[in-house]
Amino acid sequence: KHNVDRDREKRKIWKQNNMDRVAAMSAKRRSAKINSISSSLDSDVILSLYASAKRVSVCLGIKFHVDHVIPLSKGGKHHQNNLQVIPGVLNLKKHNKIDFQVFATN
Repeated sequence: KHNVDRDREKRKIWKQNNMDRVAAMSAKRRSAKINSISSSLDSDVILSLYASAKRVSVCLGIKFHVDHVIPLSKGGKHHQNNLQVIPGVLNLKKHNKIDFQVFATN
């Protein structure tokens, strides 16, 4: 039992120190459930997007998310070309819509 508790605590600390990796793994696991992982998936690029979101969040003091441009629920793939780093408030506003105007610039 002691080892189980110690391992659980180690995992908890690792997750707290590697939230970008945890988020990337969680998204990969969710997308696998609905068969949306592309064969040309580049895990290193995807991990770097989650790390960038974390870094920008810390630098600006505003929460940033990695967003699926075309949501998984609408047929989008968990692929580096379908991901973008955006402010969390925009991601929550977008929800599972394909709304390119939210991100359009003039």
